[in-house]
Amino acid sequence: MTDSSALIEQYSNSFSNLSESFIGKNIEWVKESREKAFKQFYKDGVPRQDVEEWNTFSYRGIYDNFFANSSEQMDKKIVDKLKPRDKNCPVRMVFYNGKMVKLEEDEPIKGVKINSLKYFLDNCPELIEGKIPDASFYSEHRLSKVVDSRPQGLVALNAAFYQDGAVILVDKNTIVPGYIEIIHIGNASKISMSPVRSVVSLSKNSKCEVVERIVPTEEKTPLYLSNHVTDIELSRFSSLTYLRLVDGNASDIHVNSIHALVNENAELYCPSVIKSQGQSRIESRANLLGIKSNAKIDGLTILNKESISESLTRVMHCTENSTSDQTFRTILNDNSKASFLGKIRVEKSADGTNAIMSSKSLLLSENARANAKPELEILADDVKCSHGVTVGSFNPDQIFYLRSRGISEKNAKQLLTNAFSKIVIDSLPVALSKVSEKFIGVDDHKLEVIGK
Repeated sequence: MTDSSALIEQYSNSFSNLSESFIGKNIEWVKESREKAFKQFYKDGVPRQDVEEWNTFSYRGIYDNFFANSSEQMDKKIVDKLKPRDKNCPVRMVFYNGKMVKLEEDEPIKGVKINSLKYFLDNCPELIEGKIPDASFYSEHRLSKVVDSRPQGLVALNAAFYQDGAVILVDKNTIVPGYIEIIHIGNASKISMSPVRSVVSLSKNSKCEVVERIVPTEEKTPLYLSNHVTDIELSRFSSLTYLRLVDGNASDIHVNSIHALVNENAELYCPSVIKSQGQSRIESRANLLGIKSNAKIDGLTILNKESISESLTRVMHCTENSTSDQTFRTILNDNSKASFLGKIRVEKSADGTNAIMSSKSLLLSENARANAKPELEILADDVKCSHGVTVGSFNPDQIFYLRSRGISEKNAKQLLTNAFSKIVIDSLPVALSKVSEKFIGVDDHKLEVIGK
């Protein structure tokens, strides 16, 4: 195992060596933000199991290896394997090892500015100034008054080393047609990472749908860390759907974090679908800042073999009459493991809060493991908050009923598995529901995760 102090020094040397090649290097606020982020990472390091939000699984590889920023050039053959854009997708951005290599669009969409983070920093940095907060902004504020920045160690690493990202700025009173797709392709011949920093900002009374898709690396790629952070800001009466589709091979480690600020009457819908064969951690942090703001966070995780995945949510109700709804479904086979860590915090000024959290896990194997840890911190009086967690296998009575109707045991299990996941898929807009079904490999409405 690599000594942690020696590992931090490797990152320190890398940060110094790369300082002249970072995007936005001549912009003062960008430079200051990077330096502050690296100081935080240097102090906290990579989160380990002694950090509360990271104490369920030991993430092999992250603690033992130095991940250099990927510098490999695009492999055109891999990019060319992508299927053509869907008819409902007017704009698609393709990233390779953390850098945008292609922007596909029929024609510019009126009221929408979309391009790479590098483009904006090179040409119009004033448009995104203030939209990338300090790495410490979402540090955990304990009831003991202690501010714990350690859970944000990989966010700090991202903020220090990011090479590029997607930027989507939507003007007021603009409804974006169809959905915008962001594709991330990773491929490397040595242990490396792709830190991506993205910004999505919707002005008043606008609406947008985004699909972010992680493509697995080649089968024999060494350890590859995709460390993605997306900063979202929703102005009054705006609405954003941000769907994450996470795939990956056994050597892939995916850490994908969303940080959202939701203002008055704005709506955030943040679903995720995960089927990575490696390790993944999906974080969704939302601050409900305005009256009647709303956050809906859903997750569907489908794992087999030795894969590991964690889903973490942190919803902060900061003012009165805000609402949140969290629905997570997990399907585990073979030796896979998954964890759900969900937190709802209601501040003193947030009377009228209505918050719901539900997490259910279906175990298809005796060796599969699921963990769930719901948390409620309620500091106001007039609220409605609830949470429910279940972990189990198939109901024998349901299997018996279906078999008594002439359905085989395997098909009966497939039907029940599909019904179990349906609550997440059916909540999606029609176009995104179809995209998700293709992603998880639904064939005649059966999820092929049962095995023989």
